[in-house]
Amino acid sequence: MVEPTELDDTLRSGDDRPTGESLDKACQEKLLDSEAILNSFFNSPGAMRGVIEVEGNDIRHIADNAVTAEFFGRTQESMANMLASQMGVNQEFIDLWIKHYGQSKINNKPVHFEYRHESDQQNLYFSVTVNYLGESKRGFPRFTYVLFDITELKRTQEDLQKAHDTLDSRVEQRTAELAQSIEQLNQEVQERKQVEKRLLESEQIFRRVFEDSMDGMVMADKHGRFINANKALTDILGYSKTEILLKRISDITYPDDIDQKSDNVQDILRGDSEGFTVEKRYIHKSGEIIWSDTTAFPIKDADGNIKYLVG
Repeated sequence: MVEPTELDDTLRSGDDRPTGESLDKACQEKLLDSEAILNSFFNSPGAMRGVIEVEGNDIRHIADNAVTAEFFGRTQESMANMLASQMGVNQEFIDLWIKHYGQSKINNKPVHFEYRHESDQQNLYFSVTVNYLGESKRGFPRFTYVLFDITELKRTQEDLQKAHDTLDSRVEQRTAELAQSIEQLNQEVQERKQVEKRLLESEQIFRRVFEDSMDGMVMADKHGRFINANKALTDILGYSKTEILLKRISDITYPDDIDQKSDNVQDILRGDSEGFTVEKRYIHKSGEIIWSDTTAFPIKDADGNIKYLVG
């Protein structure tokens, strides 16, 4: 208690100067207010709080709030001055806490850490802040701790990470499938180009043979209309190329041979035949009858569809 005589040089003079009794009462009220605020903060729900001392390789609980006592299944009074080892705390966890308490003492500032608390009943995640207070009267370093249960947060993060990993795995799988599809498509394109190149070369060779052949040759569509005719055929039948391309096969075929030729062509169009050879008669431009051994076969595209007939 502060004596009035000790305040003579520091307090104001006059009749309104506080008396020693009123000053003592004000200090007590402030002290009680501070204690009430501190107790309210200390015992507020939602976090474990307490004061401990580190004794060698163990931790002595000096004061703990109700949340901490409930976690250990004890009362606050029964926990006072108990060692962590006496309450069944695994030495691994004691060593972990002591390490961070030591860091706080060395750096003289709060230290924050998170850890997974494993037990037979459950696995929990905690977020912890410890702070060095100084040496106790017994000579042991004293600390405060504040601990929050972040288990739900961690489990949510783990679920999100699993979902993210699953999504990444699916994206990688789809990317690999897409890359494979692109590779296959490129291969197919290259193969198609090679086929088209060979087809073009084949057509060029065929056209060269067609044009230079000593035998009369004609190209016709499915309906018998001439598409092309070589010089040998125009010479045989006496028509110019312009004239003959305006005609159908039936126009230059002897009437009695038209039905036979038509049946053979239908066999090719239905896919029942890949060609035929017959002896038939043609009509020269002058009206003369010309006998000929005629061979006809289909020319198909890359998909197997008939483009035209050659005879």
